[in-house]
Amino acid sequence: MTKKEKQIYITVIVVLVVVALVWLLRAKPSDQTQTQSDLEQQSSTQQDNNNTGLKMPDATNTWTGTLKMSDNSKKGNLMLVTSDHTIYLKTSRNFSALIGKEVVVTYSGTTNSFVLGNITAK
Repeated sequence: MTKKEKQIYITVIVVLVVVALVWLLRAKPSDQTQTQSDLEQQSSTQQDNNNTGLKMPDATNTWTGTLKMSDNSKKGNLMLVTSDHTIYLKTSRNFSALIGKEVVVTYSGTTNSFVLGNITAK
């Protein structure tokens, strides 16, 4: 094998590796759902906007269930147990007075990606 042939093989291998890496990075599914901490940051930003006179979007969606302390702190510090499922909530607001009670939770968005509105006793 000549020196020129070796250079061609190395070049082809390098190109193939680069193409494979680009393909893998593009094929990797992008995480389009927001994490709870991102949602909490949005919620606090929206609360700050309310304090400065900007209007927060209406939270027309609601869940009804029992508010409990979370059994998984990585998912959230509170959890809402409904008849259908358990929803983990991460918030810096103090809802300790509502722990163990039936509550109504308002939110904007979807059940997988939402911004917490408010939690009130039922």
